[in-house]
Amino acid sequence: MNARPKMKRPTTDKYRERDSIPLTDLTLNGLIIMFCLFVLTSIMAKLEEKKNADIKVQAEFMITLAWEDHSEDDVDIWLEDPLGNVLWFRNKEIPMAHIDRDDLGKINDTITLANGETVKYEHNQEIVTIRGFISGEWTLNIHMYRKRDKEPISAEIKIEKLNPSVKTLFYKKLLLSRQWEEVTVTRFIMDSGGNISAWNTLSKKLIKSSGLWETER
Repeated sequence: MNARPKMKRPTTDKYRERDSIPLTDLTLNGLIIMFCLFVLTSIMAKLEEKKNADIKVQAEFMITLAWEDHSEDDVDIWLEDPLGNVLWFRNKEIPMAHIDRDDLGKINDTITLANGETVKYEHNQEIVTIRGFISGEWTLNIHMYRKRDKEPISAEIKIEKLNPSVKTLFYKKLLLSRQWEEVTVTRFIMDSGGNISAWNTLSKKLIKSSGLWETER
């Protein structure tokens, strides 16, 4: 009787090769998923960046206060919105308005550039922008914070509507003669569409209500 032939057992290397196939597939699938997630995250980030780039804060009105060139006097804009928020040099941003330039007079007319060079800007000019519409009464004051010149100085202030084209809505000249002088330039009513009406100059003090006193600085 013939002996039954013996079956050859697969070598250990073949077992390892067969067992490693599922592990390799799992690893590859994991890498593919991670790559897809990375690509998706990059796309979402670019879309969000583009979305943020498309959202632009638009200035609707610009208030410009100018006084005599070379003057050492420090004159400030004060602006109160209908919600009672007051814009001034220590509170340079309120919900719909911002001080773009706070001019201290001749004291900050020299600007030092990154390369060390200095440039002189000898025009005294303070600028405020209103970037949206809040319906109700707005109050615009100017304040002689520091009177360094001996003589009175002439100042002029204007309000411009910027959109759809630049249009001057208000312009006034004033003479400022003493330190801490506060003048209500104008009060006006704004509606929800940005239309302005009911101009008046009834005095309204803003400084003491904001906690600034003459003895400071």
